[in-house]
Amino acid sequence: MNTHLLLMALAVSLASLGGASFMTSFLSRRLRSVKYLTELLGQEYGFIRLRYEAKHIISGDGSSHTQMTEAIQAINSEVVGIEHYSQILTERPNQNVLFSVNTTQDYLRKNNGRDGKSADVKVKPTVTLATPRRLYYQLLYDPPLKPSEKVEYSYEVLEPPRSFAVSQAELIARKLPYDFISMKIAYPTAQFVMSIEFSGELRVEDITFDVWLGDGRLRSRNEFSRLQRKNALKVERLGDRQVVRFCVDYPVLDLKYVVTWRPSQVQRAD
Repeated sequence: MNTHLLLMALAVSLASLGGASFMTSFLSRRLRSVKYLTELLGQEYGFIRLRYEAKHIISGDGSSHTQMTEAIQAINSEVVGIEHYSQILTERPNQNVLFSVNTTQDYLRKNNGRDGKSADVKVKPTVTLATPRRLYYQLLYDPPLKPSEKVEYSYEVLEPPRSFAVSQAELIARKLPYDFISMKIAYPTAQFVMSIEFSGELRVEDITFDVWLGDGRLRSRNEFSRLQRKNALKVERLGDRQVVRFCVDYPVLDLKYVVTWRPSQVQRAD
């Protein structure tokens, strides 16, 4: 039995003796341990991502407009930038349109340093590879962040039409049980938020979340259970749009956090 399972078994056993108050205390300590691990990894990586938020808007043609927001703090070394990638796993009908990241300008954001003073930092997205299915890019800081300095910035990623299935027939044609957005935690992160807004003409159902260990879509049961207890996924309707919010405090490094759904049988008529 692995260590996590042993700890949970012990917690359940003791909770039967000590009641709900013990379980609350145990889960609180578990959260503190996840936080401690994130902070420890921040020392190893040299920085921590204080906030990582992705706001996806998926249109009726299956395209996506995503606004990414990050807040980075250097810990014990200089940080010159970080890398990201986006990809889809199946073919789209139109393979001539590429992913893109907004590189039309440098992004100026205030950087709060150790001395409390603020200075401008240029954050420039640089594409290293763009294909119909993949986008790899860097975010470079000028000047680089020095220890204890922080910078927050936003940028946009555009995914072309038919990146997502717009009907159940298209989902079946792509041999997928569901459509999804997955985001891998590649850096020590204090808070991760994924929101998805489905446009009014795109109806979806069976919205849920998962946590994957890798590309094989194997569930991380411990982390999945933690987020279930915290009710990490919220789904609501705003007018004719469905909106999903998936919020994770101290996500685990190298896990993939996922929101899945299926297009409804009946889509809104034009």
